[in-house]
Amino acid sequence: MSTNHWQCQTFQDLTIALGASVTALDPHFHALTPNNNIAQHVFNNLVEQDHNQQLVPGLATSWTAKDDNTWVIKLRPGVKWQSGGDFTADDVIATMDRTIEAGNAGLKGVLDVGASKALDPLTVEFTLTGPNGNFPYLVSVFNAQTLITPKNYATGTTLDKQPDGTGAWKLQSYDNATGAVFVRNENWWGGKTALDSVEWAFYDKVSDMVTSYQGQVVDAIVQFSVIDGSALFDDASFNVIATRTATHREIWMRTDKGQFKDKRVRQALALTFDRQAMVDKLFKGRADIGNDHVIAPMYPYFDPATPAQRTKDVEQAKALLAAAGVTNLKAVLHTPDQQEIPDLAVLIQSGAKEAGITVDYRKLLSDLTRGRSLVRAYAYTGIDPANDGQKAFQDFLRENGYTERFAAPLGSTYFTMDAYAIASAPLDT
Repeated sequence: MSTNHWQCQTFQDLTIALGASVTALDPHFHALTPNNNIAQHVFNNLVEQDHNQQLVPGLATSWTAKDDNTWVIKLRPGVKWQSGGDFTADDVIATMDRTIEAGNAGLKGVLDVGASKALDPLTVEFTLTGPNGNFPYLVSVFNAQTLITPKNYATGTTLDKQPDGTGAWKLQSYDNATGAVFVRNENWWGGKTALDSVEWAFYDKVSDMVTSYQGQVVDAIVQFSVIDGSALFDDASFNVIATRTATHREIWMRTDKGQFKDKRVRQALALTFDRQAMVDKLFKGRADIGNDHVIAPMYPYFDPATPAQRTKDVEQAKALLAAAGVTNLKAVLHTPDQQEIPDLAVLIQSGAKEAGITVDYRKLLSDLTRGRSLVRAYAYTGIDPANDGQKAFQDFLRENGYTERFAAPLGSTYFTMDAYAIASAPLDT
């Protein structure tokens, strides 16, 4: 996040730039960062986290394992819905059932519909399908889709149509194209907020967010990439707040069947990653090198020696593919156009190619634009024959039947994110 110096001591109203629009206003569906940012203003979890990422009470005041399969949660007394009603165990039970029916990945298979019951208005007993010591985490902020909603919140109910939560903020206005405005909930159980209001302004481009921020149109930006926000790091007018977190990028592969079922194939792909280059090029050193697991260095139980750090080894990758009997491996990598992810895809594609693996990371574009022309903003101010990332993108266009037209200053060889590569999609792509 980045904040302006000039307002830090005086503002009562905060305007935050968000680099994506909200896709769902039902808090139990489609867990994306923009959706969660909006929903968490109005709703609360049973269990929250402190600045050390330890569990602390939210709408629940305590959680106790009654036996191997049973947890009992005590609820906070005196909590009111913004509509004026009392928060009770019935709201929690209805929320859990609805969340499970929606297919929540954290609770699915752990808690069944109908397996929660009220012992009294402020006590809920959960009977799990089996022993699970992580249950408090599964009903906490770590499982973003477990925000507690009123018991009459049916499937299809959305925040703008029924803005009734237990949270610190009340939704005043919402426009899917421009943003949302929240005002203080004077009856919030957590006390009076320091701000009077919070506005979230939606932007399609990070560059537009940065420009608005520099022009004092917004007070803060959430989650901008190092590359896109590079101008802010060297400007003394701004504070860039960098928090070491467990945020990481994942590459998902189907492992129950198909070409990635053999772990040697997955290991081979992993051995094509130049992780140091990813940190240096995408984050300018402002990141930790990953090692194919989710235990981040910030955790007290992180062990840098276990497992041993995996590094790029193309020859070993080729040997693993040969042992698995795999040749001419081709895979589609679907990527969102968000932060540094498209640039990460370029590096993945380039490294995989060295081991004979063809990664089509732009296939999603042709899937979405079938039968239509595609005009795609891309990352080049110039065409550099020695730039592997540019060459990979050009190769993709040619291999998939696109006709390409690049506009760039003559002689420019610098690789940035502010010009265009334009491609027209053929009808059969």
